[in-house]
Amino acid sequence: MIRPNIAAIAPFFIVGNVDRTIAFYRDKLGFETTFQQPEREPFFAILVRYGAQIFVKSEKDLPPLPNSARHRFMRWDAFVSVPDPDALASEFAAHGAAFSAPLEDTHGLAPACTQRRGLQAISARLRRPSQDLVGAE
Repeated sequence: MIRPNIAAIAPFFIVGNVDRTIAFYRDKLGFETTFQQPEREPFFAILVRYGAQIFVKSEKDLPPLPNSARHRFMRWDAFVSVPDPDALASEFAAHGAAFSAPLEDTHGLAPACTQRRGLQAISARLRRPSQDLVGAE
């Protein structure tokens, strides 16, 4: 029996302001907005960069809360693997994305992930420009 394929999976981040989140991912990280609802002052958007996609949504009276705020050992909200994290970090920095610490290999990952130091190291180190960009942590 052939197993059905899963073509993609996307994290779904609750954010404080979808417009500001779109601007951050577009201007600092190179994502494109493929969908937003409604067109003006959206409460939902889909952001894409190559094969990666992120869903963001804001809801009145529901503040964003990154995993790291729930527990100090839960510092990732999403895992992303890239072939050259140093080049990607350089691109992000060139577009003004601030990092809270230099890139480093993280422990506790499978050897292939640790060797490549994928975007997980970058995403955990990006400094949020404001508290409402949970996915930009």
